Amino acid sequence: MTTLPNILTYARIVVIPLLLVTFYDGTESAQLVASALFLVAAITDFFDGHLARRRNQVTRLGMFLDPIADKLLVASVLLMLIGFNRISEISYIPAVTILCREILVSGLREFLAEVQVSIPVSRLAKWKTAMQLIALTWLLLVDAVPVCFYVRTVGEAILWIAAILTMLTGYDYLKAGLTCMQTVPKSYNIGSIRENSRKTSLINKNNITNSLVSSEYIAHKVKKVLIVAGYSGSGKTTLICSLIPLLNAYGLTVSTFKHTHHDIDSDPPGKDSRRHRETGAHEVMLVGPKRAVTVSEWRTHSVPSLPALLSRLQPVDLVIIEGLSLHTKNYPKIEVWRAAIGKPRVLPGQALLAVAMIRKDAAATQTVDVPVLDLDDPGAVADFLVDRLGLLSRTRKDENSLLCVGESKNWPG
Repeated sequence: MTTLPNILTYARIVVIPLLLVTFYDGTESAQLVASALFLVAAITDFFDGHLARRRNQVTRLGMFLDPIADKLLVASVLLMLIGFNRISEISYIPAVTILCREILVSGLREFLAEVQVSIPVSRLAKWKTAMQLIALTWLLLVDAVPVCFYVRTVGEAILWIAAILTMLTGYDYLKAGLTCMQTVPKSYNIGSIRENSRKTSLINKNNITNSLVSSEYIAHKVKKVLIVAGYSGSGKTTLICSLIPLLNAYGLTVSTFKHTHHDIDSDPPGKDSRRHRETGAHEVMLVGPKRAVTVSEWRTHSVPSLPALLSRLQPVDLVIIEGLSLHTKNYPKIEVWRAAIGKPRVLPGQALLAVAMIRKDAAATQTVDVPVLDLDDPGAVADFLVDRLGLLSRTRKDENSLLCVGESKNWPG
């Protein structure tokens, strides 16, 4: 709640009424103050996300408020610029275009949230936001600097560029949203999904719903899989725990899968759930106010295949698997390797995307035929995975650079 990235986001919202006051003052000094305040707010838009990822302080509240703060700031200033005749009438067109696009995308996100589909912010959309902020910073100075500097002309030109980017990103989001809508079975309209969610959801005390939708619906959302491999002590778990909030910051949902060769038992002897299993229950679900745990017994058969196990998970954007068994040869992987372990690399030529190692080991390693990632910079690793696995390309038809559940592809080593 009170992390530095969240405080920066709060600041962008708090500055809005201060900006509105400067419009009613109307003096040149007030316009200079307004431009300075807006510029500082625009800078925080970059630093809040950057700091959250670098400091592992990504929170759900920050993910929720960050885009809303941008929209509130931009919409408020646009409306005031129009109301106080600070821009020409022809520039009302890009202003209205920007406002309409924000309403369209917000409505689209709300609709897709009902069917548990998220649309993360694209790189072009970030450029769009940057152009909007630059344009509005200039336009707030219209009457505060001499006409010879062509502040209004430059500001309105940038506003038109921002509007063009706005239409392009709006089209991309709409196309991606329509594609996602088409993947929902016809029998699943929004009303029925809401009803099923009420009947088959686990709701905690904060009314945060973890919907248990049917396997028919889950099958329509493909899971992308990544293996994080390496010897014990190399830092796999640390890297995964750093990647999860960074990928969440992209708007991506992540689940994890831990494979172990040891027998596992989460129930202490004598507990009711343990007794259920011991008397022959195939699966036991233990439900509490904040989470649920399901324990399955392989009584009459061996461990199911990896696709079968993955199908038990809820629909997400990426499943990260820690471990190397269960015939994972053809699944994309990154290897975590440390020279201090004293062992050779594990994965030569097995669908390997990259090797993550500390800088000292990277400098001493001569032959690596895949990209080398800095193990001490999880933000760079997250950026690499988002790009390499196409995690933001929801509508891409070329899936050659990723592997989905049930597929088997030959990767270049």
